[in-house]
Amino acid sequence: MNAVRKLSLVLVCFVAGCSRSSDDNSSDLAESSTVPESVAATQLQPAKSPEVEPDDPSSQSQPPPEPLAIGLVAPPLDVEHWFTSTRPPVTEFEPGQVYVVEFWATWCGPCISSMPHLAELQKEYADQSVQIISITREKVETVEKFLDKPANIGLPMKKPADKSDSAEDKNAEDKTDEETDEEAEPVTYRELTAAYSLTADPDGSAYRSYMEAADRKGIPCAFIVGSDGHVEWIGHPMAMDEPLANIVAGDWDREEAKAEFIREEKRFTLFMEIMKAHRSKNFDQALETLEQNQELFTGSQYEGYLSNIKLESALRDQDSEAVLSEIETLRELEDGDGSVTNAWAWKVFQAVDAGYPDDAKIVAATIDALESATENSTVDLTWSAMDTLAHLKAHVGDTDAAIALQTKAIELAPQRMTDSMQAFLDELTKDDAEEPTPEDEEEEEDE
Repeated sequence: MNAVRKLSLVLVCFVAGCSRSSDDNSSDLAESSTVPESVAATQLQPAKSPEVEPDDPSSQSQPPPEPLAIGLVAPPLDVEHWFTSTRPPVTEFEPGQVYVVEFWATWCGPCISSMPHLAELQKEYADQSVQIISITREKVETVEKFLDKPANIGLPMKKPADKSDSAEDKNAEDKTDEETDEEAEPVTYRELTAAYSLTADPDGSAYRSYMEAADRKGIPCAFIVGSDGHVEWIGHPMAMDEPLANIVAGDWDREEAKAEFIREEKRFTLFMEIMKAHRSKNFDQALETLEQNQELFTGSQYEGYLSNIKLESALRDQDSEAVLSEIETLRELEDGDGSVTNAWAWKVFQAVDAGYPDDAKIVAATIDALESATENSTVDLTWSAMDTLAHLKAHVGDTDAAIALQTKAIELAPQRMTDSMQAFLDELTKDDAEEPTPEDEEEEEDE
């Protein structure tokens, strides 16, 4: 049976980060990179990534920087070039001012995807003594080339300048929306990032003072520097809304933040151990580490992925009671876009399609969860969930529903995915055509 590979966007998205062999390579990769539209916002989130950004060769001959962590004084900035900002360059942090020091690169997809959010945050806090400073280690020429490219990340088009006095625009009101859109120009990255302070520091001094000093390996990564010049938070820029709001409001508990950050570091280390064991098919080891630290993971952003591991284990052991229990847990973790449910539902289908015994309750629970997730989905993952649901419906003999779902899924799916989906639909319609009708059965009896 042909099937589509499922989009598995479980809670691993929190580690979305970038690595690259050279900071000075072309930025073209950034436009083809993908990142989840949202990152689960937690109070504290390490900006580490399973992908390691390469060390700067020039730093190997220099003494190691002073360690940096939450609660320590933020080092001064020594940034070479400031691109787009109405604010003056910063070297020393002013008392009473809050700063976000973020590290990025033109080739880093998640970094590019964070840009609109950073711009909106800077506008939101424009009158509240907050300055966002974004730093790359790349050459100035590399960044200049990148900044003039269209920002192809779902932004509205820029309308042409108003020329209402010209003869050509006398009939502007008669133009259709489509004609107006055709004339509109895309927003460039230079225009997008003009709201905050975008910079380049090719000698890597700021990177060493912050990223290396804090043992951060992946980008994007943000450091929030509080009004007294101390580091208050470190993490992914898409997860900093709540911490930033509390810091600006004066409601931030630095000591609790420090303690939680240490706990989060421990979670991350254990999580990576579990992932490594699971990917190496050391399932018993992965499950043992998970169960030994279950309390530490409960309620964290890792819970969804770890529940998937437990579900896979239960399916392998053919432990139906455990499977149903994990399905209930995963249903509670669905975040509204259908991706969490779709990922584990496909695993259930694969198991039952391979001959999992006594599967009626499991399939029924999975169909119910997936129908609910598909109905409530707010993003374009719906087509993939429909494909999964079609396979499950076909498994229980509801061919008509499977055909309807698969037909709709193909209409919504991107072109590159439709061949294998069409093959499954052809299989469904062939089986449906070959199934004898009641009239055929009566004729056979008469003969």
